[in-house]
Amino acid sequence: MKLLVAALCAVALACAACAETVPAAPSVGPATTTDTFTATLGVSGSNTHPITVQTVSKFVVTLVSIDPVVPIGVAVGSLSNGTCVALSSNATVRDPGTVAVSGTALAGTFCVEVYDVGNVVDTLTYTISVAHS
Repeated sequence: MKLLVAALCAVALACAACAETVPAAPSVGPATTTDTFTATLGVSGSNTHPITVQTVSKFVVTLVSIDPVVPIGVAVGSLSNGTCVALSSNATVRDPGTVAVSGTALAGTFCVEVYDVGNVVDTLTYTISVAHS
C-alpha cells in the first residue's frame, strides 16, 4: 500500500510540474534608430559614447570609417560612475563596414567604448554607427 501511495504522489508531482506556465521571452524588435559618432583616438586612449535604448531590440555597432586603418577595440557595456564597463567587446576591429559588436539590448542606458589596443602610433579618426531602438 505504501508503494502505491508513493507512486501516486510521484505521478501527481509530475503532473503538477507539467502544468506550470513558463513566461514567454520578450520579443526582439528590429533596430529603428541609428546614432553616429565621429571622434579622434590617441595613443592608449579611449572614447565613451552613451546610448539610450527605448525597447528590447537588435543592437549593432559598425565601424563606418577609420584613418589610418589599424586594429582598434570596440566594447558595449553599461555606465558605472562615468566608466564604460564592457559586457561584450571586440579587440580586432579594423576594416570600414565591419560589424564590431552585435546582439540584443534591453531598454536602458548603455555605452559604446572605442579604445586603442596598442596599434595607434599618433592619432586616428573614426566613425561608428550604433543601430538600436
